[in-house]
Amino acid sequence: MDANGLKPSAQTQQDACISVVDAQALMEMAAKHRVATDIANAPIIMIENDGTISIWNKAAEKVFGYTSAEAIGHDLHALIVPQRYLQASTQAFSRFKTCGEGAAIGNTLELSGIRKDGNEFPLELSLAAEHFRGKWIAVGTVRDITERKQADMALRRSEAKFRAILESSPVAHALNDTNRNITLLNSSFVKTFGYTLEDIPNLEAWYAKAYPDPKYRRQVATTWREHLDQAKRKETECEPLELNISCKEGGVRTVLASVLPLGEIADRNFLVTFDDITEHKIAEAKLRLQLENIAKINAQLVAANQQLNQTQNQLLQSEKMASIGLLAAGVAHEINNPIGYVFSNLGTLEKYLADVFELVTKYEEAEKRMVGATEELGDVRQFKAKIDLDYLREDIQALLAESREGLMRVKKIVLDLKDFSHTGSAEEWKWADVQQGLESTLGVVWNELKYKCEVIKEYAQLPQIQCLPSQLNQVFMNLLVNAAHAIEIRGIVTIRTGEEADQVWVEIKDTGKGIAPENLPHLFDPFFTTKAVGQGTGLGLSVSYSIVEKHHGRIEVHSELGQGATFRVWLPIKQADEVAPA
Repeated sequence: MDANGLKPSAQTQQDACISVVDAQALMEMAAKHRVATDIANAPIIMIENDGTISIWNKAAEKVFGYTSAEAIGHDLHALIVPQRYLQASTQAFSRFKTCGEGAAIGNTLELSGIRKDGNEFPLELSLAAEHFRGKWIAVGTVRDITERKQADMALRRSEAKFRAILESSPVAHALNDTNRNITLLNSSFVKTFGYTLEDIPNLEAWYAKAYPDPKYRRQVATTWREHLDQAKRKETECEPLELNISCKEGGVRTVLASVLPLGEIADRNFLVTFDDITEHKIAEAKLRLQLENIAKINAQLVAANQQLNQTQNQLLQSEKMASIGLLAAGVAHEINNPIGYVFSNLGTLEKYLADVFELVTKYEEAEKRMVGATEELGDVRQFKAKIDLDYLREDIQALLAESREGLMRVKKIVLDLKDFSHTGSAEEWKWADVQQGLESTLGVVWNELKYKCEVIKEYAQLPQIQCLPSQLNQVFMNLLVNAAHAIEIRGIVTIRTGEEADQVWVEIKDTGKGIAPENLPHLFDPFFTTKAVGQGTGLGLSVSYSIVEKHHGRIEVHSELGQGATFRVWLPIKQADEVAPA
């Protein structure tokens, strides 16, 4: 019985026997290759001249579902060819068995086959013709390409979706392959630059049109290569490039271009994205121009403000000195009178106590001459012992001396205040002792120094100088207070003076935290301060600089972080006649 359930005729049986003999001969010839065919991954099939199967390896069994026994000797076309292709396949084989030629001979064709379970699947067929004993036979390999077809279908769907996404994107996109052919330009690209695939079929045409200036074109090409090489070395995405692209209808668009490799290296495409930032760059240029104009106006305002600050500093200093003068005058007025009558009272009290103690002494002498012991005398002696009269004599004298010393210190503070501000005199150039001004100022600011500073004085013999004493005292006060503030826990403030040529100098050095190098150029700028908010106005050194400059002197500063700071004020001994008339 054959595959259709029919009994073969005698002639058919005879032909079958001949075919079997031929097949056996072929099988003997291929015996040494049987192991290779059985272990091959791809199905291997031998087809006799009459269309029957004579070799059917294990891979064929796996792919089609028929065992070797079920396949060998049966007609190939009836067994595995779909009904709709049967006629064409039979006709093609009729030609082959006559001349050994056919579309599949020496080629690989994509066809469809049927498995034993009736399911149709795509396959890849490769046939070779062999002339044996006067007849043509075919040996072929079959590959099940179901998964590949499914993958191709998925890829086509993915590619269609990818292209649809690119086409609908508001950003310009272009796709080129490894052969530098441009394969896709989305509508945003055409709208932005005006070029179609006909205009720029490849990168050479694109570069020539987008970058017409040869120098800029070379620069763009070189930069792209460097960016791509760097991204490859670091295994990172390529950084976007800012480019100026010439459009088809004229004009230039500024874009941020970025490239993304797609696919395997051997068949890689490159997706280039062009983010149009032309309007942003125009707005940026306008903003830059506005900022430049603002900077010019600001520079003018700064210059005017500096001039205003200088005037303000002078006014501020004058008002400050006037306020200190009023304060000193008030203090002197309010304290001098009490101090005067306290001094007077202390003198009177001391005289009265001297008389009292002299009287007591006479009583004591009289007591010694008294004979006998009376009750009243005993009470007196008992009271003397109770109050320790001898101790009272000594302690009262000490108390009076300490009170007098305290009053002298109060009086000196008042005098220092008066001397510091020169109360009662108009600001005018005069000959004055710089060191006396230093001492007066030191007395005023002593409260800032005494708790954490040891003050060392190294004074030289100085001549009087022509100056505005109250303003110089303001300079010394600012420098001394700054020195105290620079010392955080405990330190030393050294005050030195000296004379050189026609100048004198005053130096105030501290062992504080020092001044950062980047702050040194700004020390005398108005309102510049390194102190915390609310602890400094930034005007002290600015005012000091103005005062010294008015005296035609200079201030030198030397400082290192952690090593303290030294300020040296140089002042001419005599001012020019037109500046400070005698």
